[in-house]
Amino acid sequence: MKTRILVALALIALALPAAAEPLELHVIALQGYGLAINAAEFGFDNLPFDQCYIEEEWDGDYVLGGIAEGWVAMAFSTPQSDPIVHLGMLRFTCLEPLGNDYEISVAPDINDLLVVVDAESYDEVPAGGGCFYFNPSDWGYQCAAYCATGYSASIGLFLTAEALWDFCAELLPETTATERGNWGSIKALY
Repeated sequence: MKTRILVALALIALALPAAAEPLELHVIALQGYGLAINAAEFGFDNLPFDQCYIEEEWDGDYVLGGIAEGWVAMAFSTPQSDPIVHLGMLRFTCLEPLGNDYEISVAPDINDLLVVVDAESYDEVPAGGGCFYFNPSDWGYQCAAYCATGYSASIGLFLTAEALWDFCAELLPETTATERGNWGSIKALY
C-alpha cells in the first residue's frame, strides 16, 4: 500500500510544474544633480498577480502600504543624495506564462501620487514612472524604459541594482522534464 501511495505521489510530482526560478526587479529612484530625497510614494500598474507570486522588499527605514494595497510610501532617516537610490525589490515567481512584451510600470498610487520628497525643502517633487517589459519579442529592444520624461526624478524598474538599461528577461514558468529513462525507476517501485 505504501508503495502505491509513493508511486502516485511521484507521478503527481512529475505532472505538476516545478517552482519557477524567481526573477528580481530592483525599484530605483534616479534623481537629478543636487537633489537629495528623504521619502518617496508610488504605485504600480499591471503587476501579474494572477500568474505570479510577487514578494516585495523595501529599503526605506519607514515603510507604509505595499503592492497589495496599491501604494508604497517610504521614508529614510538620512537624506539619500546619490543619483541612484535603491528603494527596494520585487521578486516574481510565476506559475503561468505572461506572454510576450508584458509591460509593468511604476505609476501614481491609489492616492494619485508618484513623488519623491526633497530632503532640503520637504516639498513633494513629481517623478516620472519607469516601465519594464518581460519576455521581449525583439531582444534588441530596451526592456527598461522611461514611461514619461521631463521630470527631475524618476522611479524605475531594473534587473540590476546599478540601474543598467540594457538587460532583458524572460519570466516563464518552468516545468519538470520527464525522460523515458526515468520511468523505469518509477515502475521499479511497484
